[in-house]
Amino acid sequence: MKLTKILQIVALSILGVGTVCAQTFTTIFTDNFDSGASPLWGNDSGSWVASNGVYYVTAPDNFPAAVSSLPFNLTDFTLDLDINGVTDGGIFLRSTPEPGTAVGIQGVLLVLNAGSEWFDVVTNGTAYGPQLNQVTAPYAAGSNPHFHIEVSGNTYSVFSNGSATPDDTLTTSVFTSGGIALYSNSGQTFDNVVLQVPTNCGPATATPEVVNGFVVGATVTYGGCGYTNTPLVLIQSGGGTGATATAVVSSGVVVGITITDAGIGYTNTPAVLIGSAPSITSEPQSVTVNAGDNASFNVTATGFPLMSYQWSLNGTNISGATDNSLTVSNVVQTNLGTYAVVISNAFGTTNSDDAILSMYPVLAVPFTGAVGYWGEDTPLSVQAWGSGPLSYQWFDNGAAILNATNQTLDLSSIQFTNAGLYSVVVSDPFGSVTNPPEQVVVKPAIVSLQLSGFTPTLTIQGVTGYSYIIQSTADLSNSNSWVTMTNLTLTQRVQNWMDTSVDASSPSNSQYFYQILPGQQAATGGGSNFPTSGLVLFAKFSEGSGNTVADSSGNGHTGYLTNSPAWIPGVTYYALNFVSASQQSAGFGDLNLAGSNQCTFSIWMQKTNPADIGLAALGCTSGTYNAIFLAWWDDGYVYGGVGFTNAGRVFDAPYVANTWVHFVMVYDGTQLENSNRINIFINGVPATPSPDQSWAQTPISTSIGMVSTNFSLSWDSNEGYESGRYDGVGVWNRVLSAAEIQQVYSNAAAGP
Repeated sequence: MKLTKILQIVALSILGVGTVCAQTFTTIFTDNFDSGASPLWGNDSGSWVASNGVYYVTAPDNFPAAVSSLPFNLTDFTLDLDINGVTDGGIFLRSTPEPGTAVGIQGVLLVLNAGSEWFDVVTNGTAYGPQLNQVTAPYAAGSNPHFHIEVSGNTYSVFSNGSATPDDTLTTSVFTSGGIALYSNSGQTFDNVVLQVPTNCGPATATPEVVNGFVVGATVTYGGCGYTNTPLVLIQSGGGTGATATAVVSSGVVVGITITDAGIGYTNTPAVLIGSAPSITSEPQSVTVNAGDNASFNVTATGFPLMSYQWSLNGTNISGATDNSLTVSNVVQTNLGTYAVVISNAFGTTNSDDAILSMYPVLAVPFTGAVGYWGEDTPLSVQAWGSGPLSYQWFDNGAAILNATNQTLDLSSIQFTNAGLYSVVVSDPFGSVTNPPEQVVVKPAIVSLQLSGFTPTLTIQGVTGYSYIIQSTADLSNSNSWVTMTNLTLTQRVQNWMDTSVDASSPSNSQYFYQILPGQQAATGGGSNFPTSGLVLFAKFSEGSGNTVADSSGNGHTGYLTNSPAWIPGVTYYALNFVSASQQSAGFGDLNLAGSNQCTFSIWMQKTNPADIGLAALGCTSGTYNAIFLAWWDDGYVYGGVGFTNAGRVFDAPYVANTWVHFVMVYDGTQLENSNRINIFINGVPATPSPDQSWAQTPISTSIGMVSTNFSLSWDSNEGYESGRYDGVGVWNRVLSAAEIQQVYSNAAAGP
């Protein structure tokens, strides 16, 4: 008999739904509070109670807002309610709880406050926004008005006391769906709440029947529509436990509720929720960004009642990340990793797929150059951000450094040959970034000058056991006026040297200047590793003064200087600075290589001006004929030739200021291919041939030719005088191997 009664009620309900379908709205929730508050009220904050037929908060507040919400996810709806003694409060529309934030809830807030009405858009629960569209209320503060609120699309409208004209409206697209929540910051009370939705989009509702503490049945009060799957049913609150039920769906409408377990101990009427567990329809996607960009993750899910979201990074929940979207602003290294979101509601929980936030590599702290002191350890470092393992490759003057693949490049016991332009390329699986070349400068020591009484005193901080040449001059304008005072070998890290030849108290003394140069004891020499076989000439420029340069090969090819080029600090000892305007040059006589078909040049060159041209020539005669030559030109290339002027090859050699660069030119006339007869090495590494070889129009000679093979620096009969700096000049009458060229480069300019 009971079953027949329930079916009759259900049938009437469906008939009612069918009748209402032609109307605009259908009621999905009512509460007049005569029998207490519906268990669907959330009582989120402020301790809400129902007493004497009204609903109110016992602890009014606005930080966080004292609210009580309903667990509906609504798009378009109408809300009717009475507010008694309206003073300070309102209603959150399309709202979502945001626990732990300043306001504690987000949504469009309709504020009803002491004779005024306005709207306030509260996002992420962080703070109340500006007062929007404030109007004077058409009712008195403290009165008992009735409100009708309509939410449709992006428009929010409020009507009071049956008026056909809205008191106030707001248009905003910030929120598209959510619930509702009563809000109070005063002693006002709420009554007669009626919530309606368009007939074709509301969730199904039902009312349970309790007998002697058992849930014995449920009546569908609204069947909803569009159900393609059977929804879940949850019976909660009411003081009891254990009641369960299932829904019956027909033609997309919930037509009945079947109690599968009556439970026990229900002292009040429980609430019946009809809905579904969260189901993800669009997963968050991985993204790769540049450092400082924003990254966004989004998830779309279906489910009822209202779903909550919690995002995590690498398995740890992110505070405040409780929306269906997450934006990571100004991405840095610590933001990278695996993002996921857990979506929950009363019917269950689901986990999203992982989404990876990756970053293209970026130089967080670039390498900006360094100053090293001879013999000291000098680390070069760069700090980079990126995803996955970062890899590094350091370069010296454009050439990759073997095994230099760490974040830090340690230049142990730095030598003057280590000076140059250093760069590093940092890579990750998503790309690479290049730290542009920066200068590494090597100085002999840390030096300071002071008076000890009236005696000039130099304080030298360097490496114990290293030798330093101390020179002085009273005339800086004359580069040949420097006089060597002593060769000081440090017996401790910091050591003083006093120039006892000068008495600063004497009014007749000139002004003196001092410089420190690396001493000869610091040079390692070539030893057994230096290639001496076939060595014709090696000038290490260790003299430091005078107009001759010794040949340490033992062949007696002494160099003679024309017009006094200046002696300057060199790669190991000293070097010579040639100025074209002064017609300065160096000649070493005939090296007796006429008719040879193999030869190797080795030379250190330095430019102080892009227009400088480094030039070394062998076999200079009249006209346009050179036996063999090497020229570091002012166009960013190095030219090597044998025979007539345009017989040779061209290689890349960009200008680098004030940096010693080591060149080796290998000539092998026995090679059949023209392009194999000349090769050039830069800093021990094969140079890159220029794509444009138009200069080399004539085949390279298979021999040097039967001419005088006089060797000169900074001059030849075709080009005349050129400006440049030179050190460590070597000539062999054979082809050096790549390993031998490395030995010559590593030897600096110390020679055999």
